[in-house]
Amino acid sequence: MTAKPQSSASKEAKAAGLESLAEVSAITGKHPNTLTRWHKDEHDLFRAVIFGCAQIKTEAEEHRRRSVAMCPK
Repeated sequence: MTAKPQSSASKEAKAAGLESLAEVSAITGKHPNTLTRWHKDEHDLFRAVIFGCAQIKTEAEEHRRRSVAMCPK
């Protein structure tokens, strides 16, 4: 059973720590219209994608921090 969306696709992306739906689109390669449709019609899928993108972003930021910390000054 698919949960009903409580807010806009962009607001859910932002609430998960992403900049925007455009950032989700850049990570997934899916058009924003596709993501918006998933938000409306396949909300569980949309939520899984959002949480996956948030995890990818977190891991990328941690990798950048470690890389910067290892660089000599």
